[in-house]
Amino acid sequence: MRRVLLVTTSFPPSKYVGALRIGRFARMLPEFGWDPVVIAGIEPDAGSPPEWASQVKVVRVPGMFIDKPEAPGDGATEPSKSTPLSTAKRLLGPFRSLARNCWQLVFDTPDKQIRWTRVAREKALQMARECHFDAVVTTGPPHSVQLVGQYLKRQLGIAWIADFRDPWSRHPWGFRVENPWGQRLRPYFERSCVRECDLVILNTDPMRDEFRAAHPKVPSEKFISIANGCDEIMARAVQTMLQSQPVSQPGIPHSRSELVRICHPGSLYHTRDPRPIAEAVGIVRQRGWNVRLEQIGNTSPSFAMEQFLADRNLSDSFILSPPVPQSEVHRRMAESDLLLLLQPGTPLQVPAKLYEMLLFGKPILAVTDEGATADIVNNYGVGVVVRSGNPLSIADALEQLILRKSEITNSNGWERSRIDFDGKTLTSKLAQALDRTVDRTGK
Repeated sequence: MRRVLLVTTSFPPSKYVGALRIGRFARMLPEFGWDPVVIAGIEPDAGSPPEWASQVKVVRVPGMFIDKPEAPGDGATEPSKSTPLSTAKRLLGPFRSLARNCWQLVFDTPDKQIRWTRVAREKALQMARECHFDAVVTTGPPHSVQLVGQYLKRQLGIAWIADFRDPWSRHPWGFRVENPWGQRLRPYFERSCVRECDLVILNTDPMRDEFRAAHPKVPSEKFISIANGCDEIMARAVQTMLQSQPVSQPGIPHSRSELVRICHPGSLYHTRDPRPIAEAVGIVRQRGWNVRLEQIGNTSPSFAMEQFLADRNLSDSFILSPPVPQSEVHRRMAESDLLLLLQPGTPLQVPAKLYEMLLFGKPILAVTDEGATADIVNNYGVGVVVRSGNPLSIADALEQLILRKSEITNSNGWERSRIDFDGKTLTSKLAQALDRTVDRTGK
């Protein structure tokens, strides 16, 4: 059996969604002739590892930067502008900005995990010298993790596969600008990693095509795509949960007054603005439909949703629920009639939540732009796609979804999607890529 080193900051029981992909690969690779060893970061209060994790050798490396929650409010605790302290801060503002930019350039480039990466690469080199690895797979974001693979490649000539779950130097998501000087170096880091690695894996076809276009001098066959996909353990749990639900007819409600339950599982922040969705719910209710949407998870205070809903008399139709354990989220998804996916501004990426939704067989209202997410929903016929921002368009799409509920529920697209995005099938693709890469490089 060949041995592969997997390098990632996040690994189960990590709270970060990126841990799901690498965790699934690590669990299933032995079935395809690969023995994985994992180098991962340490996350406080991550919880207990899943049962299968005891079968995988995981080496935890300290030093990972953990994001802190944003401070509440809008700076109301700052001293008055008339105080000497605030005056001094204004005078020193340009110098503080210069110092911050210098600090971030030196210590946060290409990203904040570079300090962890430096420790991890030395640990990886030590392990690689003590026991033979046939290949190394590095996965990001954070993309500084790719530098571990680059380091091993340069030091030992080991076969290296770079796995990108998100874009690196192009198509950023969100609107918080950090490390402005260091950002200018991201294209350099990406080019060097793409040039030196033996294979580049992207997790959607559009992102694979975008990388090919961005690196025209690199052979196109060096870029392949392997989707995130569905987890078989989660699939079995969801199926058990669905079987325990009361039997109901998949058609449209008997009357417009019959309640239609919609569920959105996940946090709302940045461009995931729930306000147009809430207005769309109000419009559909004005048309006579009895709809109720439950938002499960954190909602950014910047949206001021409680006041927004109260002003429009929608507090009983758009329910704000706090975060709950995943099992409870799944129970509520199983009890719903429709699922909402809110994912604007990421044409190259597919949120892990969509693959999770495919397991439930509930028609999906996908509020997203043209791109990878919309392609899956449309190609498999599992829902209705509408662009974000326009409440009237969203309301029309929601009403269409209600009217087509029976047709979409009975579509064979659900089964096709589960086959195509099955975790074991996708892991076999990684194993095949590892085999080809190692055989080609002769390492």
